[in-house]
Amino acid sequence: MRESNEEVRRVMIERVGEERFAEMMKWETVSEDDFGTLLQTEINGEKYMIAHVIDPSTGREYYLAVPSSIEEAIASLRPVVGWEEWTEENERAIWPESGKMETCKQACGWTFGFKAEEYEPLFQT
Repeated sequence: MRESNEEVRRVMIERVGEERFAEMMKWETVSEDDFGTLLQTEINGEKYMIAHVIDPSTGREYYLAVPSSIEEAIASLRPVVGWEEWTEENERAIWPESGKMETCKQACGWTFGFKAEEYEPLFQT
């Protein structure tokens, strides 16, 4: 889960096997929606949250690492698609009042720097 490259992580999981990976990680489902499944687990006191999604253009399954809370997101600010520098202000603007990652749609939107309600792709590639 520490692998930052999503494609490399996907291949690693594919080699281990999805069922075995799921057993090893002991995922709990947080929510499911049209975008996929939001899962969480804890290993050795470290919390992990992922969005399990299927790429509509290839049919490949991905496990996108996402923060479980705004505090976690701010602690590890990351660049997003675009040229501007991502700031704490940008991050705060896209989280719901609860400050928690609650849906797979929200997780997918977060990966592009959008609020859940703003994330409405016309098509995905």
